[in-house]
Parts: sequence; structure tokens; C-alpha cells
Amino acid sequence: MRSFTSLLLLIGLSTLLAGEQEDKTWERDLMAGEQAQARGDWENADRLLNKATRLARAFGEQDARVGKCLASLGALRLAQRRLDDAETCFRDALKIYEKEFSEKSPFTAACLNNLGQLYQAQAKWELAQRYYKRALDILKDSPRAAPVIANLATVHAAQKHDDEAELLYQKAVVLADRTYVEGHPSQFIAMSNLANFYRSRQKPEKAEPLYARAVRLRESKNGADALETAQAMHALASCLAAQKRVDAAEPIYRKLLTICEKKLPPEHPAHIRVLEDLAGVLRRMGREAEALPMEARAKTLKEKLQEKNPPKAPAPKG
Repeated sequence: MRSFTSLLLLIGLSTLLAGEQEDKTWERDLMAGEQAQARGDWENADRLLNKATRLARAFGEQDARVGKCLASLGALRLAQRRLDDAETCFRDALKIYEKEFSEKSPFTAACLNNLGQLYQAQAKWELAQRYYKRALDILKDSPRAAPVIANLATVHAAQKHDDEAELLYQKAVVLADRTYVEGHPSQFIAMSNLANFYRSRQKPEKAEPLYARAVRLRESKNGADALETAQAMHALASCLAAQKRVDAAEPIYRKLLTICEKKLPPEHPAHIRVLEDLAGVLRRMGREAEALPMEARAKTLKEKLQEKNPPKAPAPKG
């Protein structure tokens, strides 16, 4: 759910850099490029972000607008796994921001965070920690600190530094609760990160109340039958099932199935997964006669999905 989400620290800062210049073509191309990347249209994102960077250079090689374009281009390169290029973009953007704004500006912190994610993607844990901590030294307890705290927690979790990771994930939840109104997406993200950490450490009893609160937030914000709510419900149902509380999990899975049948195509992987999970819960309750038709239905849908999306043949060697 949260792959490189903190790169969004840089998105939304564009308007702060625009100033009063007459030619905003660079900004339009930049925003269009960022939107194309968000859609997964990397070809157009590459073209637009390169064009925006070229146009921004007309204001001077060390202009803040160039830094913004380089930061967004670096985010694209990171998504493309062009890691050397991403590092160059981020470092050049960092130099510009430190010169144009200061070493303690939010722009500088955003670049430090992105460098942390670059090194995290390469499992260079010490470097990732160093840049995340530098970013947090700037951001302190501001709202922009929450995703960086979560990134640092993830680095600690990857190294099995569980005490440090737990404290950081908890801090992100407290910060989100203190900063945002009830139901803000940042609250959901912070709670989900902590809950997922507990699940990964085989502590479903600690994860459950967080997942339950996440469901309440989604229901309040998006509605009881929204797909966003269904995603939170699935996490809660899986957590209950992991605790062998199948009686509590079953009605949630049935609600999920109703949402999937309304909102998703029959062959959608999420629909198939809910059918399989509900069948598994019914089997654990000794209700095999109810489980069997669900398993058969899931199998049929999975076969149809595979027919629509056959596996690609391996590329020839040599």
C-alpha cells in the first residue's frame, strides 16, 4: 500500500515555487508529468518531466524551479529502478534547495527524505537512516514529518529493530491524530502501518483495534459500501481469522463479498480472494457444505481471469 508514498512530500510544493513569472509552461508540464506518473503512464511522464526541466533551466541552472523538476524526475527514475539517475536528480535538487532556501527548509527535507527512500530501495539501511534523520531534524513534529517517521520505522523493521520501529510507528499515529481532523487519510495510513507491523510480528491482538478503527474511519469518510472501506474490512477480517475468531470474521467476509459483487467485476482478484477467504473460514467452522460451492466459484473465476491474462512467455535467451 505504501510503496514510495513519501515522494508525495514534493508533490504539491509546485505552486510555492511558481512566483510571479510570466511563463508557467514549465509548471504545466511538471504537473502533467506528475499526473502521468501517478497513472502509471511512464512514457508520457518521462517526456513531460524532461521538458519541464529543460524549460525551468531558462530561469538559471540553480533556480528553485529546476530543483522541483529534478526532484519529480528523480521520483520517476526511482519508480523505474533507474537508481543512479534518481540519485543524481535528488542530489542536484538538494544542492539547489540548500542554496535557494536553506539547509533547514521543508524543500530540503523533502529531498533528504527521497534520498532516504532511494537508499532504502537498495537495502542500504545506514544511509537511509541517516537521510531520514536529517529530514526529521528539519521537520520536527510538523505534519510533513509523519511519512518520514513511517519510512524510518520501516527501515528499523527491516533490520529487526522492533522496539525502535514500534515506537516510531506509534509516534506517527499520535502525530496524525494531533494534526488532522478525524477521518483524514493520513490517520488511516499511520494506523495501517502500525497494524501491519503488529501483524507481521505475529501480534494480531495488537493489530485488531487499529484495523477496527481504520474501518470506522473509512465508513465515516467513504461510506459503508465503498471499496476503500472494503480494503480496511478485509484487513480486520484477516486479523480476526488469524486469532481463530472465525465467528467474528465470518460476517465481515460476507459484507465484503456483497461489496465486491456490487463494485467489482466477477473475475477481479480481490473478489476471488474474498471468496477463498470466506470459504476457508467456513471450513474452519466445520461448515464444509457451504464452503464447497464458494471454492468452486472461486476456482472458475480464477480460470477465467487466467484466460483473460495468460502468463507471458519468457524472453528468448541469447
